[in-house]
Amino acid sequence: EIIPRNRWLPFSKTDALFIEDGKINSCMDMEFKSIENEVIDGASEDINSTYDKMVMLKKRYSKREE
Repeated sequence: EIIPRNRWLPFSKTDALFIEDGKINSCMDMEFKSIENEVIDGASEDINSTYDKMVMLKKRYSKREE
């Protein structure tokens, strides 16, 4: 009811991957035929953490230039 069926992606034609320790891993849940949300959430946390560190560096160096 939320997304019309004609817009669904077939599970067999879908893939989601992540890289960990230099290895490519799937984050597809074969039992439920979906993407493992916790893997995506973990990636988002890592990205946000890295971004926050970059912002802090920019602020630190911007103050030195003033």
